[in-house]
Amino acid sequence: MSIEKAAQELNDYVEALIEFRRRNPRGDFLSEYVAAVDGESELTSLEAVMQIVSVILAGSNATHTAMVIQTALLLKHRTQWNTLCDYPGLVPKAVVEALRFEPPIASACYLARDTIEIEGQTLPAGALVSLMTISVMRDEQIYPHPDRLDILRGQPHWHPILGGGVRGFLGEALAKIELEEGLLALITRLPDLHADGEQFQVKGHTGLRRISPLHLRWS
Repeated sequence: MSIEKAAQELNDYVEALIEFRRRNPRGDFLSEYVAAVDGESELTSLEAVMQIVSVILAGSNATHTAMVIQTALLLKHRTQWNTLCDYPGLVPKAVVEALRFEPPIASACYLARDTIEIEGQTLPAGALVSLMTISVMRDEQIYPHPDRLDILRGQPHWHPILGGGVRGFLGEALAKIELEEGLLALITRLPDLHADGEQFQVKGHTGLRRISPLHLRWS
């Protein structure tokens, strides 16, 4: 299958890159990572490769989807797009609000390590649990008027869509930088950007969500 071939090619690329950095350290993240793996780390060679592969994937698939979604949302809510163009300092707040309003990831699956009692229900150890982050984003006890896109909204310190602690989103820092820089570039260079064509749609209630094509025009 093409997806299996692509996965193997990515693994081979990362494995070769790690070996190259091992022989030619540059003082960058990967060089320090390789040094740590070769030092006191208990990671196997395969685990070391998969860690880097996970970082690459964490900073790409969901982020690409989120970037298209946030652009479509802000163009649909033209007043908020115009506000961003006038006040670029609001970009970080706009990114977080777009992630809340239409998150690129609808749910995350985990295995319960222990038996969990929650609201009168028992989740046995080993049970597969699907956490519906898309539902949490519209919890009116946390977000007043949750069905309204508001880039000025006050956000909780912990954004559920990005996880937390040991279950935090691996590419969180990279994703935020990509989304903020991408949006800043659009409002700075193409303030007259408009969505063109059919209504943009975000589909799916599990895992990584699907998006329809977004056609744009500008003068």
